[in-house]
Amino acid sequence: MALNVSENRICTYAPFSLDITMIQAIAYKESLFPSYIKSGKVRFVDPAINGINYKVYEGEWKDKPDLSKLREVSNGRQFDFDVKRIEKREDYVAIEFYGFIQIKKAGVYSFSSWANDGSWVFINNKLMADTPAGTLSGDIRLAEGKYPIRVIYFESTGTESLNVLMSGPGIEKQAIAESLLFFAN
Repeated sequence: MALNVSENRICTYAPFSLDITMIQAIAYKESLFPSYIKSGKVRFVDPAINGINYKVYEGEWKDKPDLSKLREVSNGRQFDFDVKRIEKREDYVAIEFYGFIQIKKAGVYSFSSWANDGSWVFINNKLMADTPAGTLSGDIRLAEGKYPIRVIYFESTGTESLNVLMSGPGIEKQAIAESLLFFAN
């Protein structure tokens, strides 16, 4: 339902579709000042298919972890790369995210990441970002379609944070939209 406000501020409802991820709203009432503008991010996803799979590993390492030498302790699915929502121990944990990313327009795309300890981003099995090793950002030419995406995050000690970013035709550098992620199975 859409809320259409005419010049005399009478509201009507009508169907609508959106192709945005941020909505701003303001409330009006006769003889009162308008409300503050409120903004909110909206997720347009199908919970049956949109999201990313993950596996959690535990172990100890000095530099970068080798997942084949770590113990998988859990796995699951979620809509994005938020490491704080995954139940895990605090230190010496690695999370492997995997699934598919949908490219809607052919062109050159750039992928990067930021993680407090480290991360790798692979698109179509090509290393695109390696942090903290200089925060490598990689470019790749992609046609329309779905491509494998794999992100490995590792935490030795301290706080935990991961951002996975992309830019491309018509997309300014931003976090990868949940609607572009698809589960592996």
